[in-house]
Amino acid sequence: MKVNREYSDPIKIRAHHILCIQGFQGYGYSKDFETHMQRIIIFLDTHPTTKIQIITKTDEICSYCPYNYKNSCNMDKYSPIIMEKLDKLIIKKFLLKENEIYPIEDILKLVNDNINHNTLIEICGNCSWNNKCLFFKNKI
Repeated sequence: MKVNREYSDPIKIRAHHILCIQGFQGYGYSKDFETHMQRIIIFLDTHPTTKIQIITKTDEICSYCPYNYKNSCNMDKYSPIIMEKLDKLIIKKFLLKENEIYPIEDILKLVNDNINHNTLIEICGNCSWNNKCLFFKNKI
């Protein structure tokens, strides 16, 4: 991903990564993953009208994950199923449409205006990163 220009095509983002980009602290699966994630976050912060496409499969963020193999999460045999269920839960909870294109600023506002304690626990309660995630810590 080149982050030094405006995109004409939407950036594909997994639904659960909408939450992750708001709480990321520089921890990750590898240094390359951390650097790439930070670049994406900075780009989206400085280009709030950038269009994103909400998906339930591997995305731009996953592209640098060491567990991404053949466009699937291979952390363990359950990861692809768990991640897709999580993405679909977020799509349902926030009344989004899979594969729909939205400006990132609209999605962030929608999520932040409508998340509550119970929804946060349902979505992020079992996440291994929630002890470091600022989004989780600030909303809980």
